[in-house]
Amino acid sequence: MARKTLDQTAAALALSDTDRIPVVQSGTAIKRATGAQLKAYTAADRTARGFISVDDFGAVGNGVADDTAAFVAAELAAAGTSRYVRGTPGKIYALGDYTPLTNTQIDLTGCVIRRVSGARHAAKLTQYHNRLIGADFAGTYDYKVATTSSSASAGATQITVSALNGILPGMRIAHASTWAEGGLEHNEIVLIVGTTLTLRRALRGTVASGARILADFPMVYAAGPAFTAGALNGCWIRQNLFGLQVGDADLVSGNTFTQASQVWLEGNLGAGLILTANMAGEVFNQLSVYGGRYRELTYTGNGSTTTFAYPWELARIVHRWGADASVRVFVDGTRLTAGTQYTADPVAGTVTLTVAPASGAAVVVGNFEFSAFGVIGDGAGITSASSLERLANAIAIDCRVGVLMEGVDLGFFNGFITDGCSYAGVIGINSNNVDMFGCSCLYSPFPLRVLGTSAHWNVSGLTTSLWPDAEELSPTASKREITVGSGCVNINIDLPSWMSKSGYTSNISGFSVPTTKPLRMTPDGFAYGGPVAGRMMLYGATVNDYVNVNDAADTITLFSSGATWKYILGVTSGNVQIGNAGTGLLQWRTGTTAKFELLQDGTLRPVLDLSYDIGTATLRLSTIHTRRIRTHGVLVSALPAAATAGAGTKGFVTDATATTFASVVAGGGANGVPVYSDGTNWRIG
Repeated sequence: MARKTLDQTAAALALSDTDRIPVVQSGTAIKRATGAQLKAYTAADRTARGFISVDDFGAVGNGVADDTAAFVAAELAAAGTSRYVRGTPGKIYALGDYTPLTNTQIDLTGCVIRRVSGARHAAKLTQYHNRLIGADFAGTYDYKVATTSSSASAGATQITVSALNGILPGMRIAHASTWAEGGLEHNEIVLIVGTTLTLRRALRGTVASGARILADFPMVYAAGPAFTAGALNGCWIRQNLFGLQVGDADLVSGNTFTQASQVWLEGNLGAGLILTANMAGEVFNQLSVYGGRYRELTYTGNGSTTTFAYPWELARIVHRWGADASVRVFVDGTRLTAGTQYTADPVAGTVTLTVAPASGAAVVVGNFEFSAFGVIGDGAGITSASSLERLANAIAIDCRVGVLMEGVDLGFFNGFITDGCSYAGVIGINSNNVDMFGCSCLYSPFPLRVLGTSAHWNVSGLTTSLWPDAEELSPTASKREITVGSGCVNINIDLPSWMSKSGYTSNISGFSVPTTKPLRMTPDGFAYGGPVAGRMMLYGATVNDYVNVNDAADTITLFSSGATWKYILGVTSGNVQIGNAGTGLLQWRTGTTAKFELLQDGTLRPVLDLSYDIGTATLRLSTIHTRRIRTHGVLVSALPAAATAGAGTKGFVTDATATTFASVVAGGGANGVPVYSDGTNWRIG
């Protein structure tokens, strides 16, 4: 028989216990083994290793072949033993709706996990007491994109698209709208008829015709019947539309009790983490949410074109960090300077270069687009509200909104940080029983917003800072460190550690009082009831000043109605006025008209251009406890007309030419004499 190499032999069929297999033992001797021996050796080796490899059960690990069945088989082999399931570092496993079994530990450190095409999720954590360790759930931004065929108004629950393009019921969506809270929305599709998408909740803003609708299932899903749990430790979930969802509005019942530690959610364009209904007991520790996706478009210069489109998915918003813009332009590898060599148009989604690139020049236009949301607490429109329980030592950065809570009931934040969120750090809408301790909302136009009918918030140790105008392409108007809406009640916020002290007014409710008249805070003081400038303002039920301490105007105002001051105590250059501002040391006024004033030399006098007719009333001088009544001396020329003063009016002049009683007084002399009006002339006497 001709000699053959091993490669020239026929491939073996499935092995059996009786098959004979050549082996080399003890040097070069070839011996015979059976399939049963090989099987027993393999089992003993697995036991000795302390883990079971998914590769032993057929996992390919090339990122294309579906390895889900191999993972399940490896778990079944590990069941009832002390061994755990392990992947091979460096391999890329493809999983589709993989559901780890109860009491299973899967170590995927160094492994990349892809989602099988057509699967909803890469992994579904719906069983109790299982752990996924070290997995890198790396998506490929393979979400679905559709375009609206008509506009949809705020309050609508349906959107019609031109074509579905693979969109399915149950997918979550993200899109732009006119919603005032950042201009981006998320939602969930509950029904599709034709090309009309029915949404779980009403739209918050109007969606334009031709708007992009981005849709997908979350990469990792954790939900299940009562008292189930799935744990993530040291995992990375990235490059998806939505990263991790915990809870589900469509569950009949159940709490997920999901626990996660050291989880990185990066580049998930719609949201990194979604916590929705039918869940409780969640614990997230050392959670890092880094938003944003960078993409580039390439062009070839023709010597005349200066305007080029930049890439975007959800919104054309352009961000800046000082002189560094999120939209970047390179010509033949050289980066241009924003503002001087090119400008960005966030309405058209284009950049215009100052100088047209030469013919044949390589033009690259890139855009770092912020994610819509970092963390979403999604209870709005859902019978069972969501919760954000025990979110500790976490950060959300480079998102439009760091944390959005709608319809949340129960939330605990400890050491949570939002940073560089281009609209708001934390927004709570119709959300109750929220505690924030030692948190920081930094570098946003609106660090903290509590809106709708939110109630029972306790915030202490809060640090805030505003996004500077100089670092926004279009500065946000009416920035506020803290905002609490008028419909909120029992919002208790300790005095924050003000970082920016930029002079923008903040609006905060607090101190366990109903906020029909919100408490507004500035870096230097506070106002209860309205946004008037000053150190301290206390308002009444009709929003009129009760107390206004204003160092800018050097005044203390006690009660006013509209523009008419009832009482005012103003201190200016040593003078005090009651009634309104004046020149005397102390003035009594009716409205803005002075009546009497007390001069700095102790003289009490009426204002000279007024007279007083007491009619038939009795003036009881005995009630005036004073040693003298002094009439202020004036020149004759300063006396008002006798007819104007009226008969009986008295005065004192210092320059009379005579002293004869009842004679008409004339000025220009050196005599001081009392005078009286007879209705026609001023006479001495």
